[in-house]
Amino acid sequence: GTDTFELVLNNFLQIKPNLRAESIASMTITPESSVYRAVRNVVDIFDHVFWNIVNDPFGPSFNGFISNYDNDVRRLYNYWLNEMGNGRVLNIVPFQFTSMLYLTGTKLQNLPCGCGTTLRAVDQNGFYLCDELMGHPEFKVALGEKLDPDKWSAKKLSRICNNCTYLEVCGGGCLNILLLYPPKRREEYCELKKKFFNIVKNGVPTIKEYLEKGKISYEVLFTQIASAPYFEGSP
Repeated sequence: GTDTFELVLNNFLQIKPNLRAESIASMTITPESSVYRAVRNVVDIFDHVFWNIVNDPFGPSFNGFISNYDNDVRRLYNYWLNEMGNGRVLNIVPFQFTSMLYLTGTKLQNLPCGCGTTLRAVDQNGFYLCDELMGHPEFKVALGEKLDPDKWSAKKLSRICNNCTYLEVCGGGCLNILLLYPPKRREEYCELKKKFFNIVKNGVPTIKEYLEKGKISYEVLFTQIASAPYFEGSP
């Protein structure tokens, strides 16, 4: 509702001096919002920042949003790199996680959020593979059930993912989108991810240079939070 953001932020600022834990701003980006402005508004307030694209299977086309998102992410990424060149690493989790994959050559084998492997969502009527799949009985799992990672990998579930050159850094994205969204809508989410990956990949040589010159360190760039599975890797 109106003024909710200001209310939440003001409440956080009141407790922040006494907080004995790291703080994380996890945001949902919609076609009406700007990821650049959203992140810039909070990146100096919270210890870490992450965002997701809103889950919207049947809304208006993302055509205009894809272009705006591409420009916004590029602008934000350039700001992140410039700050890094000055020796300051902003904990923008999607950039850190994806840069780590490219720099180390790590290849995702399964969905990065842990869905189908380590993640369980608890509902009143049982356990599910993911909170986004609650209400779909076919995705319920038994307590203590050991899941087969191959069964729930994007390679197994999607022919499109299986042939995609981005799979090793994407992991298949969101299982909910992969399994339940209309094909056209799924393609739009894929396009948003591809734009993001292209931007981050192009900046990897610059990050390597900063690391080699000692402007930043691996320990500062790749924090434990940045590699936590519950962030789903890239947005």
